[in-house]
Amino acid sequence: MKRIAIAAIAMLTLAAAANAEGTMGGLGFHSSNAPVGVRQWFSEKLGVDLGVGFTSDGFKNKTPAAPTFDNASSYFVDLGLPYVCKKWEKVNFIVRPGFEYGSLKDNDGVDSNVKKANQWGVTGEFEVELMLAEKVSISASHGVGFFQFTDKTTPDDQVSSRFTTTGDNFTALGFHVYLW
Repeated sequence: MKRIAIAAIAMLTLAAAANAEGTMGGLGFHSSNAPVGVRQWFSEKLGVDLGVGFTSDGFKNKTPAAPTFDNASSYFVDLGLPYVCKKWEKVNFIVRPGFEYGSLKDNDGVDSNVKKANQWGVTGEFEVELMLAEKVSISASHGVGFFQFTDKTTPDDQVSSRFTTTGDNFTALGFHVYLW
């Protein structure tokens, strides 16, 4: 029941936003970790991005002498707040602060050892969005990010962190198809 209420509220919000002047929203992606996404513009300047990604892998060795299995699953969520700093006829220059969270669970099945890990990150990016048609865009971004990885399988939850540049792969272009 709670999920139905949340879905109904989301649909009403999107419908209301679709009727507002200067707003539009649609499907697309910004992050390759969370490729299934939505971008909603609330005004001509401010919007929100929400992307999700998941993986579920399974392997079963049916050898009678040593049956084994391996199951791994992960999910990733990317949230961003795109803000248009400069707008030309078909180009938007966007500043996009973001937050990412991911979780991994791996059960190797041999010794019932379950590995768990979490990752979170904070990003700041500059994005250029080129409108290829009235409701279709392609974008590229680069910036900086701080990421922290926690290995939950160790007794003391081993933590590693990384401060890095983002957008170092030209093939990781984003796109959006604005449907509403």
